[in-house]
Amino acid sequence: MIFNSFQTPIFITCRDRLEELRRLVSWLERAGYQRIVLVDNDSSYAPLLAYYDETPHQVIRLGRNLGHLAVWEGNVLDTLAHKGAFVVTDCDIVPDENAPYDAVDRFADLLFRYSDVNKVGFGLRIDDLPSTYKFHDEVIDWEGQFWEDEVEPGVFRALLDATFALYRPTAPQGTLRALRTGPPYVARHLPWYVDSDHLSDEERYYRDHMGAGISNWNLEQLPDELLAAIDGRRQQLVAREPAPAPAPPPRPEPTVTSYVPGVETAFRFVRTEQEGGFWDLFSDGRWHPETIAVIVSLLRPGSTFIDMGAWIGALSIIAAGHGARVVALEADPVALQAFRTNLALNPRVAQTISLVPKALAKRSGPAFIASMRLGNGRSSMSHGGAEAALVETIDARDWSSTPDFLSADLLKIDIEGAEFFVIPRLRKAFRSRRTVLLLSVNGYQFVERFPRLPGRARWATQHVVSLFGRIRILRGLRYYRNRWKWDASNSEWHPLTRGEKLKFLVSLAGAELLLSDGELAATATTSGSDST
Repeated sequence: MIFNSFQTPIFITCRDRLEELRRLVSWLERAGYQRIVLVDNDSSYAPLLAYYDETPHQVIRLGRNLGHLAVWEGNVLDTLAHKGAFVVTDCDIVPDENAPYDAVDRFADLLFRYSDVNKVGFGLRIDDLPSTYKFHDEVIDWEGQFWEDEVEPGVFRALLDATFALYRPTAPQGTLRALRTGPPYVARHLPWYVDSDHLSDEERYYRDHMGAGISNWNLEQLPDELLAAIDGRRQQLVAREPAPAPAPPPRPEPTVTSYVPGVETAFRFVRTEQEGGFWDLFSDGRWHPETIAVIVSLLRPGSTFIDMGAWIGALSIIAAGHGARVVALEADPVALQAFRTNLALNPRVAQTISLVPKALAKRSGPAFIASMRLGNGRSSMSHGGAEAALVETIDARDWSSTPDFLSADLLKIDIEGAEFFVIPRLRKAFRSRRTVLLLSVNGYQFVERFPRLPGRARWATQHVVSLFGRIRILRGLRYYRNRWKWDASNSEWHPLTRGEKLKFLVSLAGAELLLSDGELAATATTSGSDST
């Protein structure tokens, strides 16, 4: 199946819902989809009708309510003489804020590989439903079945009706045979997020005019047949639960003992499974020696060290062992488990470490992090992966006014690509308080993007996106008087001169930056100031 995903028609069926339609169309526009067709099921809501008159997108008014089958029963495909693949969705299905914009490409790839399904669409989130929705428990019990049959990582065989999905050109009307995708390719069914006791005027209008048999989850009471199906589903879950097996005796985790130059205390760490010979590098002092040297050189008893992207806690524990008070931020649940184990292995320093199981982001709230394997040190909100987890985030700008940030003597940021949107949000904070900053700027997330572009176009696009991201980072850090870049070939910190800055901007490679408003000791860096 060959097609241009951004030219694929996306049919949105709608009746008397404006705010949800706006959110969906806005996401599609940001993503770059160009053929958005609004199929109206005989709406009478005046604000929606006014929106139809103003929108630049094509509007097809059916003059009757055909529900989620409107595209077929309204002969929309024949009217537009469309013969290829197409997307159909109700207007109340909105992709998650972290859903990649290439979702339709993802669906097309799966549709090509799984010939026994007629469509592929977003999985619907049920992990963040508010308790204010009266059918909260019923939704979770019913929808849970669609997350059980995983045919490959992040892909589930499940029935799918009116959810955002890509259809084969030959898909029959009303087909349910489908695949649903997992995080980060997920969406929300917005009716599940209402406050049932405090409905908006628009929601009340919709419920008063939606007609019989059109919706189940918007009713005051669920239909008897749906309640019976949910009850049957619950009985299956109870019958499926195995008798609890006796817990096996705990097996001691293998540990690693490490000595750090400049720190008298030896540290113990649980030996987690890591790629690239990490534990050999760590034990031999070859893992981020420049970062450890800065920590040992600059921190004193009573200093405050903020470890943003703390991973399994190695740097946090070293800093605490050197006498510092540590605030560690880490959201990856697998890394967090190892971090907590490492705290238990080092009780003398654990009491001076505050572990915050959250990540900094553009806004506060839930978000997905992903990696090829959670806990491997590359989990990020800026790219996808075979494994993902829902985590809590803190708005970076709000966090910069907290006592932790304001008391920091050294701030380390290594957040696997998220620095491209976190550093700009810290710009105003750095203008007034220039804490010594150790910043890892990642490059691999750009190398992994745009896989469908041909070689030269892909290379150019990666560099353009990276360039603008790095410009924003340097703008966010422009108030620092001194800036250095780590030269791994010579094992030295070099001043970020104009030439070095240009190399940094045009490169796709990762970089380690050290920033300060004053000179630093020779053990931390070669002396010198930014000449730009």
